[in-house]
Order: sequence, then structure tokens, then C-alpha cells
Amino acid sequence: GIHYVDDRLGDTVTPSYRLPSYTLVNLYAQVALTPAWLLRVNIDNALNETYYTSSYSALWTVPGEPQKLSVSAKYQF
Repeated sequence: GIHYVDDRLGDTVTPSYRLPSYTLVNLYAQVALTPAWLLRVNIDNALNETYYTSSYSALWTVPGEPQKLSVSAKYQF
């Protein structure tokens, strides 16, 4: 999946402070290893984009999460 966020206001008191736009690429795959086993892999922020999710002011800006890999397996009886 691709998630795009345009630049936006970062501080209502100082309208010149804006958070930059960013694009996140998230990858997801799953494969049935057997009829009972399912393997899933997620890569969030696959391109390891540096981005900012929100801010309260120019002094308090919240960064987004770095690249994250998660793997899970499911077994069905």
C-alpha cells in the first residue's frame, strides 16, 4: 500500500511552520506453507522514509516510525 500525506500546518500560532509532505510504502505478503500453516510478512515504511506525523509547535514535532518488519505464523487445527 502507498500512503501519501501532503504538507500541512505544524503550528496554529506560527502559520509559517509547516510539516513536510511524505509518502509511505507498506508491503504485505502471505503464503500458505501447508493447508494448516500460513506465514505473513509485513514491512511498514519499506523505504525507511523520515517523516513527521504531527506537532504541537516548532519545538515539539513528533517523528514517524522508522522501517518495521513483522512476521507471523498461523496454524489452524
